[in-house]
Amino acid sequence: MIGSAVEEAHTLGRMSISTLSEDQYDSAVSLWEAAGLTRPWNDPMDDLVRAMNGETSTVLGWTMQGGLAATAMVGHERSPCRW
Repeated sequence: MIGSAVEEAHTLGRMSISTLSEDQYDSAVSLWEAAGLTRPWNDPMDDLVRAMNGETSTVLGWTMQGGLAATAMVGHERSPCRW
C-alpha cells in the first residue's frame, strides 16, 4: 500500500505533508467541494475511501497551522495492454 510508504510526515517549517488520517476525511471532502471538484453523481467520500484502501493509491494532505490546506490523490491504475 502506498500509504505505508509515507509513514512519517515531511515537515517544512509550519507545513507538513502526510497521508490523510481518517479524522481528516471530512475536511478533505469539504475542501474539494469548496474548490468545485465534486460532482453530484459521484460521492467524493466513496472516492476518498477507495483511494485510501487501494493497493496502488493514497491521498496526501498538506497541513498548515493545524488545518488542511490541500490534497493530492495519487496512484497507479493499470489498464490492459492490447498489443
